Amino acid sequence: GQRDTNVGFEIHSGATNRFRHIGLRAQIGTVGDHASTLLGPIFSTHLFRKLDVSYGGTIENRLGIAQQHILSLNYEVSPVRSFGGRIVQQNNDTNAYLFYRNSGGKGLETYVILGDPNAVRTVRGLQVKFVFAL
Repeated sequence: GQRDTNVGFEIHSGATNRFRHIGLRAQIGTVGDHASTLLGPIFSTHLFRKLDVSYGGTIENRLGIAQQHILSLNYEVSPVRSFGGRIVQQNNDTNAYLFYRNSGGKGLETYVILGDPNAVRTVRGLQVKFVFAL
């Protein structure tokens, strides 16, 4: 019984280029019979031929301000090995975690995560995953 009526736009430069992409998304209208505005910047770049840096964010004003910001870093050691991390801030909660990946080559694949990517706030934890073909 509630109405959603929105109009929005997105503008991007390098939308298919993960090494140099910048964009902005905006939306205004009604969501669940309440006025809503949304703004979401996107940015990604490749530095020093090894480091990927990306940011994506959304700020929404609907019954108050809600926001989410995600900053990701990925350092490529080789074509099959990398490590990095991510910081996710959602409203007043922040989660950060680190990872190591050894995959895409022959043999055993290994993934290690320090923290929890699905947690609302940063937690202590260690996850290890091994993948091998039978």
